[in-house]
This record gives sequence, structure tokens and C-alpha cells, in this order.
Amino acid sequence: KEAHIQELSSRIHAIGEDLAYARTIVKERDEQLQAKNLHIENINRHISFLEQTAQSLRIKNRVKSVIKKFVPNSLLKSNVALKETPNLTHRDNKETSKEFTTAYIYNRLEQTSIIKQKLESFKLQPLISIIMPVYDVDPKWLALAIHSIEAQWYTNWELCIADDKSPSAKTLAYLKSLNNPKIKVTFLEKNLNISGASNAALKMATGEYIALMDNDDEITPDALYEMVKAINEENAEFIYSDEDFISTEGVYSNPHFKPDFSPDLLLSHNYITHFTCFKKTLLDKTGLFNPDFDGAQDYDLFLRLTEQTSNIYHIQKVLYHWR
Repeated sequence: KEAHIQELSSRIHAIGEDLAYARTIVKERDEQLQAKNLHIENINRHISFLEQTAQSLRIKNRVKSVIKKFVPNSLLKSNVALKETPNLTHRDNKETSKEFTTAYIYNRLEQTSIIKQKLESFKLQPLISIIMPVYDVDPKWLALAIHSIEAQWYTNWELCIADDKSPSAKTLAYLKSLNNPKIKVTFLEKNLNISGASNAALKMATGEYIALMDNDDEITPDALYEMVKAINEENAEFIYSDEDFISTEGVYSNPHFKPDFSPDLLLSHNYITHFTCFKKTLLDKTGLFNPDFDGAQDYDLFLRLTEQTSNIYHIQKVLYHWR
């Protein structure tokens, strides 16, 4: 009975900590919303001024076309929604949530002198092997994916590419043209599908940590930096981040802000997806990708990997653009 009471007490304490943390997150995001609202109000004032000027000069239509050219359409829509619905910033406002999501903007970060100092101060600077199976992808998307890796602030990485018998001559020609000593490429003699190609890429990996990436997506410049930061500061062995979508036109949308590690949610569906990085020794314990689960091979692997460690860390930042 005492053990049961103690267990209940521990759970109540844990729930209290989770609630306190949730309140902090809500407060931070409310502050972000207030800042965005202020920004939208400033834009509204500028638009009103320009429209008044246009009326006086009888060139209203021309000024409107200039406004649409330089002000993102998503901000204009959000501005109208805010004027019509002052409570748009409320989280539980279901009727206006769809309008508000159009205002999502990903801002590319710049590397500062403080970040450079942080990079140099890391005690652990492991080699990260990025695994990328390739099959018949358009070279322009593959090039963007690789360029996003080459632009990383953290430079101790290698890219392991396994071409899964692509029929496209353009894809093969591009892969053969790569000239970076950090990039390893193997060409499979027969098509092995996603798990087989991923396992072939893993065989080339020599890093202490493994990261997974699709052949037409992009990672943010700070992606590996944040992973290594978590390794140093949190002793993390399995790491994942938030993500968003990127269109073929390069427009970012649908951000997925994930919870911290939730084994119950993971048993329900693969909420982790991208961007993941995990210690190679975990993979040695669990085995490689299982071809029996092609199509859900990452999900299967994550379930097995997360059983091997409690050092699981969620980076609350968008580090992956899913095309």
C-alpha cells in the first residue's frame, strides 16, 4: 500500500511539473502571437497610408498591385481576419484557426559569433552520418537536399547515399558528378526498395551518430548544430525535431510542433518522422531497417530504438523541410 501511495505521489508530482512546463510554453507562444499581431497592425497602418495616398493621386489600383507584390498574401489574409475577429489569437477558436495558419512564416537563421563560439566549445563533436536512399529523384530536388547539408554550421558530417538502381540517366549522372570528399555514393546492382537501400547506405556509415533524410527534402542550416548541442548538453542518444512542409516553389507551410517524447503517442502513430538523429550503438542493438515493413520502415525502427534508451530528446525547433 505504501509503495502504491508513493507511486501515485510521484505521478502527481510529474503531472504538476508537466503542467508548469505547459504553462511556460503557452506563455511563450502567446507572447509570440502578440508580437505577430503587432507586426500585422503595423503593416495595416502602412497599407492604409498607401491607399489614402493612392486615392488622392487617383492611382489606387496601381498602388494596390504594388502592395500585393511586396506584402505576402498570407499577411494580408491574416490582417483581414484580425480586423473581423479580434479573438483570433485564442488557441481554442476553431472557426478562425484555419485563417491563422496561413500566417506561418519560416525565418532562416543566421550564424552569429555567439553560435560560432558555442560550436568551438562543444566537448563532444561526433561525426554524424546522414543516410540518404535515392531512387529516380529529379536532380534539382536532390541538389537542394545536398546543398542544405553542405550549408550546415556543424561541419563534422558525412553523407552516405545509396542509389536503388535508379532508371533515370539524369539522376545517375548527377550522383556521379558529385565531388565532395564528405559524400559517399554506392550504386546498387538491383532494386532493393527503401529498407534495402537505407541499409546499404548504413553499411558505409562510420559516424558515432546516424541521421535520416529523404532525397528531396531539406534541413535547416542549424539542424546538425542543434543535434550536437543536445548531445553535449542533454546526453541525448535519440533526438528528433519539429518540421514543416516545403512546396516545389519553396514556400513553407503546415508546421508540425511535436510533443516531447511520448511512448503512448508513438504506439499510436509515427509522430516523430523527421528530423531524427540517434547513436550508432543503439542501432547495433536493434538491427537495421526491416524490409518487411517497407513504407513504415522508419516507424518500426523508431519503436525498436526508443526501447533501448531513456535519453530521448525533442528539439522544439523546425529543423526539417519536408517536400
